[in-house]
Amino acid sequence: MTKPLELVASQFIRNYGINVPEESIKRCEDSLIGYINGEIDYQNCHSVLIDHIKSDDPLVQIKAILSVGNSPLPSYSSNAIKFTRNGRKIVKSWSKIEDNRLLFAIHKFGLNNWQKIAEFVGNNRSKTQCSQRWFRVLDPRIKKGPWTEEEESLLIHLVQRYGLKSWKQIAEHMEQRTDTQCRYHYNLLPENRKVQFKSEEQESPSEEQPLTPLPESLTNLNPSVISQFLDIQFPQNSEFFDFETSFTV
Repeated sequence: MTKPLELVASQFIRNYGINVPEESIKRCEDSLIGYINGEIDYQNCHSVLIDHIKSDDPLVQIKAILSVGNSPLPSYSSNAIKFTRNGRKIVKSWSKIEDNRLLFAIHKFGLNNWQKIAEFVGNNRSKTQCSQRWFRVLDPRIKKGPWTEEEESLLIHLVQRYGLKSWKQIAEHMEQRTDTQCRYHYNLLPENRKVQFKSEEQESPSEEQPLTPLPESLTNLNPSVISQFLDIQFPQNSEFFDFETSFTV
């Protein structure tokens, strides 16, 4: 499985490799990933990138991520926290150094230890903020181009199914779209494209239909006549045979 920082490196290469043959792109990706894993030194990687994409910027960016150091950014005082008029906390925008520390921490600890990642980043960043920053912004697999008609149709269908408060669940079914993207784009859709919401989960299951009673004309038949058609063996003393009870399933 490709590591997160390797995905980031590939994205850096492709951002600078527009109109470059795929073979050259692949050569640069392999070199930069080799540098990340200590298999290629800086100078050799630099030469490959200059030869194929005429820029060493992807290498410079990766080196900056790998060189952040182990000391977390200092935490700011609680007095520095600002709030809106209605009392909501104002979240500080992420800086480039914070992003670099986050990417290196993910490279170091993986995607399942957000508490350690948050402690490594510092600057009072919480594990929730760190995970959301990766999954909603930095993950190179996020699709950021225009929405297709097929995507919009699927989005509308998923909103009908899960409702307007289940964006994470909806995003799980949308290829390379985040929960934030789904919510924002749905709100931008014209009303004539939306279908009135009715959750499938809220639909009450249809009640089980009662068994239809046997027609009176059938129950009045002589059991010996019925047995010829249904191949049923009746008791010899058919006088006490309860026909309707015997056919109840």
